[in-house]
Amino acid sequence: MKITLKKLAIVNFKGIQNQEIDFSHVTNIYGDNATGKTTIFDAFLWLFFGKNSEDKSDFEVKRLDEKNGFIKNLESEVEATILVDSQEILAKKVLRQKWVKRRGELETNYNGDENIYYWNEVPLKESEFRVKVKGIVDEMLFKLITNPFYFNSIKWQDRRNILVEIAGNITNDEIFDTVVNVQNKARFNQLINALNAGKSIDEFKREISAKKKKIKDEAESIPSRIDEVRRGMPQPVAFQITQQLEQVKLELQNIEIELNDKQAAANRMHEDRMQIIKDHGKRVEAHQQKRFQLSSKMKEHEYNAEQQAKEQSGRISAKIKSASSELANKKMELDQYEQGLAALHDKKIDLEQKLEKLREEYVQVDEEQLIFNEHEFVCPSCSQALPQDNIESKKEELTVNFNKNKLNKLATIKSDGEAFKATILSLEERIKNGVASIENTNKEITDLNNKLEALQLQSVQADTPIETSIKLALEANEVYQGLKAQLASLDAEIIEEPKMEELGVQPVDQELKTRKEELMNRHAELTKEQAKEDQIDQANKRIAELSEQETTLANELNTLEAAEFAILEFTKAKVDAIEKRINSKFQFVKFKMFEQQVNGGETETCQTLVNSNGAFVPFADANNAARINAGIDIINTLCRHYDVHAPVFIDNRESVTRLADSESQIVNLIVSAQDKILRVA
Repeated sequence: MKITLKKLAIVNFKGIQNQEIDFSHVTNIYGDNATGKTTIFDAFLWLFFGKNSEDKSDFEVKRLDEKNGFIKNLESEVEATILVDSQEILAKKVLRQKWVKRRGELETNYNGDENIYYWNEVPLKESEFRVKVKGIVDEMLFKLITNPFYFNSIKWQDRRNILVEIAGNITNDEIFDTVVNVQNKARFNQLINALNAGKSIDEFKREISAKKKKIKDEAESIPSRIDEVRRGMPQPVAFQITQQLEQVKLELQNIEIELNDKQAAANRMHEDRMQIIKDHGKRVEAHQQKRFQLSSKMKEHEYNAEQQAKEQSGRISAKIKSASSELANKKMELDQYEQGLAALHDKKIDLEQKLEKLREEYVQVDEEQLIFNEHEFVCPSCSQALPQDNIESKKEELTVNFNKNKLNKLATIKSDGEAFKATILSLEERIKNGVASIENTNKEITDLNNKLEALQLQSVQADTPIETSIKLALEANEVYQGLKAQLASLDAEIIEEPKMEELGVQPVDQELKTRKEELMNRHAELTKEQAKEDQIDQANKRIAELSEQETTLANELNTLEAAEFAILEFTKAKVDAIEKRINSKFQFVKFKMFEQQVNGGETETCQTLVNSNGAFVPFADANNAARINAGIDIINTLCRHYDVHAPVFIDNRESVTRLADSESQIVNLIVSAQDKILRVA
């Protein structure tokens, strides 16, 4: 499609009072500074898009007087004749001042401006006019192909998206074919699987980042956990304790043999006596065995309570930190909700005020009356009154036009009011949702505060000495208390010795019995010490488990970092391919699509480089002529890609000695000191 500007008529627009220009394929417009060259381009853009060449919509359109005030009842008008391929279109836009005479006032008051649109001389609403324009060309594309500087004025992200679109789609498989080989294929497997699963590069990067953070947090806690286990380990049992325990067992056996021998010698006289002694020995042995088992189980519970008390202290601190962070985030979220709700309230109040003004305006317009000026009904030549028929006809015509305009104004006010009402209803619904969000967030904050207070209470309890924590834990341990009660009950049992006198024998040697009791006590003490070996074994196993976990986490982290490197390598290859394809489509410019970082990584960018005497320099550093030719080169490529050509306005054209070739219509705006008024050639 080719858009050609044939004629432009400008009336009372900015500094131009009345100017009509016929355009050819190349049109040169000469003028000194401030004579209105740029105003021509502003007028052309304002007509179709309501903005000037700097892409601003809030610029002054009306002509100003010597005091910089606008001239009353002066309409600003721009009319353009364009060719769209072979179809001629006449578009026109008029800025009209609105002056209203309120009841009880003698003079009219300024009441804003209104835009009036025409398309092939047919009046249109603004929305209808915009549909017509958009049916020809998109606003963004039009600015890109008419202004050599516009492409490099937009955000680099938008420039990059346009260039990627021009380059066309490059599939992931194409990139993998260039970067993956037999040696590095394993490194790319994670990325390939993620993309095949439907994940984007950004999603996969965020997934890796989250996993790395989790692994690092977990790995950082392992050394302190290992240290806690080590500090909780009892001192190793000396080798002599084992020897002493064996010696005590041996001596006990000898005493038991000696006691049994003496008892047997004393009781051989009667079989019943032997049986009594034997039964008594079994009871004593069973009693001691049961007592040993209960004591061992209690020691196991005591050790576990000690380990749990030490680990609990570390876990509570971590939970308090997590809960505090979550609470801070919730409070920040609440603050955002409250700010958003306040903004919605302000917007609703503003709309309600505007709606009220519309109601007042509706009443004012509705009450407007047509007042005839009798001077309108006299002959301008002889100043005599017109015939009555002519007067009545004139009045009827004025009345019909007045009523039509009045109805149009009322309809416009009503339409705007309904739009305001709909927006207010939408805001009320959003306010209601915002209030609900605040209530829910406040409830979550209350729950988090309660959770944090509970954890802090646990922390206070955890700050008590380890011995106290162990004591409290054991007091709450029903199994341990049951074992303790059984042991107390067992110790309270009295196993009566057989009365040797009644059996007709002498009592067993009391010295041996005393020695046996001493050895039994010593045996219990040594057994308790020896039990520490089991505790040390358990601690060493736990340390080995944590060390193995640390190694596993390090391997997982290495795997994730390898995936990150694969993403970086893949992204760079893809961008290089796109950059190469993009640059092949331009003659004077090329584009840098990737920026090297200090840390060795690379990040996306889009920098225009201009060929200046064989060397490429950034667009901003090139001279004006190079920038203009670079802009023409970019416009040529955009026109070919989108198959749309439009007039190109080149400001400061005098700075270019040789302009790049272009199929588009060219309008050169040339500074010429001797031309105090615009000259078209």
